[in-house]
Amino acid sequence: MKAENSSQDNKSFLERFLEINPGEGSITAVAVIYFFLVVATYYVLKPIRESLALELGSAQIPKLTIIGMISLVSANALYTWVIGKFKREVFIPAVTRICSLSLLIFWVIFKFGEMSAAPTNHLSIGKIVAIGTYFLWVNLFGLFSVSMFWSFINDVFSVSQGSRLYTIIGFGGLAGGLAGGLATANLASKLGTANMFLIAAALLEPTVWCMRYIHRGAPIRNEGIKAEIKNKLPPRPWDGFKFTFTSLLLTLMAGEIFLYTLSSSLFSFQINVLMEREIPSTDLRTEYTANIYNMINALSLICQFVVTKTALKFLNPPIGLLLLTAGQIIGSFMLMGNPALKLAATIVVIRYALNYSTGRVVRELLYTPLSREEKYQGKGFVDTLVFRSGEGIASLFLLIGLEYWGQGIWIDCSIILSMIFSSIIIIYIGTEFKAIREKKAILKEESEKKCEI
Repeated sequence: MKAENSSQDNKSFLERFLEINPGEGSITAVAVIYFFLVVATYYVLKPIRESLALELGSAQIPKLTIIGMISLVSANALYTWVIGKFKREVFIPAVTRICSLSLLIFWVIFKFGEMSAAPTNHLSIGKIVAIGTYFLWVNLFGLFSVSMFWSFINDVFSVSQGSRLYTIIGFGGLAGGLAGGLATANLASKLGTANMFLIAAALLEPTVWCMRYIHRGAPIRNEGIKAEIKNKLPPRPWDGFKFTFTSLLLTLMAGEIFLYTLSSSLFSFQINVLMEREIPSTDLRTEYTANIYNMINALSLICQFVVTKTALKFLNPPIGLLLLTAGQIIGSFMLMGNPALKLAATIVVIRYALNYSTGRVVRELLYTPLSREEKYQGKGFVDTLVFRSGEGIASLFLLIGLEYWGQGIWIDCSIILSMIFSSIIIIYIGTEFKAIREKKAILKEESEKKCEI
């Protein structure tokens, strides 16, 4: 007890506030930098995707989303095979550098190909293919890069560490999103859009160094992972699907993330309609959208150390996800009575800020007690294919619904219904997560008793 008190006394005020224990500081700091760089890279590329997609026309975006959902089937199968075949210290740098090479290829296309020509009313086949390819690639990068990061982090940190440290690590991603967006806004016109691909590649390369540093700093957990790899069956492309739907917790998580993305896509359509109606010019819409993203990122940073930190201290952290469903249900009821852009924008800011801070961190904590296969293959399937399926199904639903019913409160009712089902699933997630933790605690206690004997 005295030793513990002495350890606490030797901590700085910042370490006590952040709840960092001895030996955790450097790895946590590098994890923050790692996540900052991953998300900053994505937010450099995302605005470029949005501006290029508009060249095809806003009506084509739902179709691209559906194509993206279909393309994820083969992409997820390949990703599942790779992460099942190779150790994390091999496949993470390899996947990262393939992404960097892709960025250099896009730089060549945009800088020296026909994409560099002045825009015209007529889009050639080559330009359509280039824009569509980039749109799909960014969607894949945004999903796989973040999922791979958290799978790796969940290997390194335990549940108890995650409850204390994921708030800090998540802060790195939020700061990265803000920095990447601001960098693109300020540099794109000065350097040219094409050269932003070089900026993104430069941000991505140091993530390999961060990963290797953290990997070397977790030798005990590495050995356990090596043993799992040595004894497991050869990887198969459908392993992600198998591990997801043979684990009750992962099945429930898949249901929650599917309903979240479904409702988010439906709500995004509503705010786009209101913007089109109330804001006359493209420039003003762009400015309005940018301001919404800035408010989301700013509020997320506040929520990270207020709401998220509190949610992770609950005996049952997954219950913190109910904040997202409650906020959307209340917001949709309000929007039914007053379909105004300012109200919709306020709901978007609150909902996404809670999701980027509390929602993301709580979901990642759920993976920490699971096996390596469930963390990588299962998580990869949920974070990519299930996530994008929610968007794709929402797009199909909108295309059919708008054709037969037009715009109306059926969209709000669909959002509310999906959030009610999501709330029920979240309650079951909390129960299952608690049961897994208790089971692991019992097994650990029994193992320690055997060692003493």
